[in-house]
Amino acid sequence: MNPIGRTILKAFCGHLKRKKWYCHLAWICCCGDLPSGAGLSSSASLEVLIGFIMRDLYGFDVTNVDLALIGQQAEHEFCGVNCGIMDQFAVAMGKKGSCTLLNTKTFGL
Repeated sequence: MNPIGRTILKAFCGHLKRKKWYCHLAWICCCGDLPSGAGLSSSASLEVLIGFIMRDLYGFDVTNVDLALIGQQAEHEFCGVNCGIMDQFAVAMGKKGSCTLLNTKTFGL
């Protein structure tokens, strides 16, 4: 994993630790096919992927919305990127061939 990926992995696990969900760093090999110019950040897709892996690996009781919010917080606090929620939410909640409407006040669909 490249240095940016390692930073995101550590950031995500650091945020899980703050919520008292403990995990050990794992060797993760991943690749993506997020098209260039798709309008989504690769960091958001990596954060949500790490969340899915950690949830399945350690049995955390978190929703996809929780994972999107944790990904956003990881970028804010550990990576220094003051991003919005839309990219993480789209990756976590999107379904192929569908359109998703996001209410950013309630995080409801």
